[in-house]
Amino acid sequence: MTDLFFSEKLYNPDSAFAVFFSAIGKTPAVVAAVFCLMSLITLLPACKLENALKKKILTFSLYCAITLFFSCAAVGLIKHFWGRVRYVDLSDSADFTPWYIPQKAGGSSFPSGHAAMSAMIFFCYDAVKYFGKKGGGATAAICLAFVAAVAVSRIILGAHYLSDVVAGIIVTIAIKQISGYIILKKGSLKLLNCLRNPKACRAR
Repeated sequence: MTDLFFSEKLYNPDSAFAVFFSAIGKTPAVVAAVFCLMSLITLLPACKLENALKKKILTFSLYCAITLFFSCAAVGLIKHFWGRVRYVDLSDSADFTPWYIPQKAGGSSFPSGHAAMSAMIFFCYDAVKYFGKKGGGATAAICLAFVAAVAVSRIILGAHYLSDVVAGIIVTIAIKQISGYIILKKGSLKLLNCLRNPKACRAR
């Protein structure tokens, strides 16, 4: 089964579910950007927060800002050079191309920007872990459900193929892991930490 198979089965531009989640798909990225700007308020002398908390907020904000910037840049750059035509724009199934073959045909299907931006919602999980709050499991489940809904919505609307949304999510998650490992050194970076120190992971 190929990307084309799933698109043909799921395509329904009138789906209210797809229209709704597609419309709010980039919201996590917008919220992250607003948070980064609002966090600067902690630098004001009138902000009555402990210095340690101010530092944590600014550090987390830097993590979000860097992840957001590089994710957007990576998605835009790949789109520019890949040129994959969206399913909704296909005039004939013979014009379909697999994700691993760049076309430079002027399309912008690969990877999915909506999927990449929706994956920013995992900042919520990172925040719960980083600031030592409870509810990490429930937060992760909600984040995963949201990302899945946005990804499926894009396929239903014919805006992207399955591989497009998967690639978009991978771009954000990969950049999150790298920037988080460098800046936060905890939270969502357990995978990289475990690769470096397997014994410590087994001891947990």
